Amino acid sequence: MFELATPHETAKAIAERVRQMRVSRGLTQEELAQRAGIAFPTYRHFEQTGRIAFERLLQVASALECMDAFNDLFQPDAYQSLDEIESSDDSNKEMIQSKRVRK
Repeated sequence: MFELATPHETAKAIAERVRQMRVSRGLTQEELAQRAGIAFPTYRHFEQTGRIAFERLLQVASALECMDAFNDLFQPDAYQSLDEIESSDDSNKEMIQSKRVRK
């Protein structure tokens, strides 16, 4: 069984993982902020609260050389067989038809 985290809990956990990565690379908060091209207070606030603009988070990820993790988010499902593709197409058609608005 698994537990679902709130958005705030997830943001705090991401900030903590970023902090751990920063420390493991021997960088100060100020150094990472500079490499990411963001203001030091913005970065410090992120580590403390988990709150940061998405684009700024991408800049931090780029500075830590871990953009691939973001590129892997929200990827379309990988199909294992033609049956899965056909089944998916049928369910997509049903969903689209059910959302059509009558005039």
